[in-house]
Amino acid sequence: IFSGAITSIIGDFQRAGILLFFVILFAVIIIYAVERFWLSEKVEEVNPEALHKLEEKFHAVEEVYELMDAIESGDDKELLEELGDLLLQVVFHCQLARERGAFDFDTAARTISEKLIRRHPHVFGNAKVKNVEAVWSQWEKIKHAEKAGTRHARPSVFDGIPKHLPALMRAEKLFRKARKAGLDGSGQKRTGGKKEIGRALFDLAADAQARGWSAEVLLREELQKIERQLRERERAQASGRE
Repeated sequence: IFSGAITSIIGDFQRAGILLFFVILFAVIIIYAVERFWLSEKVEEVNPEALHKLEEKFHAVEEVYELMDAIESGDDKELLEELGDLLLQVVFHCQLARERGAFDFDTAARTISEKLIRRHPHVFGNAKVKNVEAVWSQWEKIKHAEKAGTRHARPSVFDGIPKHLPALMRAEKLFRKARKAGLDGSGQKRTGGKKEIGRALFDLAADAQARGWSAEVLLREELQKIERQLRERERAQASGRE
């Protein structure tokens, strides 16, 4: 998937020529300039670190959800607008990071470019892959090797699952990783179709709400217990191999 997208992007740039590149660059520069001006007016009034955290929790997440709505709607005008809004968030956070001496937009752009090249040796190198699953497996192996020995190392298969994901999405990721690692251990026969499962999820949420509880909070709390159990099972499994 990624390799096809990258190849397509490269082809688009080659066909469109250098003019398209400078149009995109000009648009980014305009956004960057506007954000720098805005921050130069506001940064003395608001603590940059607090502003960064506030923005991260609210506006950035909101823009992603709005982009998802635009994608599902099939409305290209809305999609165009929401992509621009999300790009604005990227520039905004980069400028806030620049203000505190961490990094800037150029560094962020270079970092993702270098990462894509490193993690797609079948596109930018001589590696061979048979299918999409092999591409994903290769990506994970390269990522694991890159982070090994650093403070970002991920010794557990459950490391790296975003903590702020909605509880149901986090549950899906947790179970998917557990199943791939042979740790789910449920052995439970899965029954019911999509409609029945969807209805059951809704009924559970409605039941929780009727009792004055939050289904989101309940599932998040239960996931913490389940993750601890899975990590213990993972450590036991690793000890058995040694």
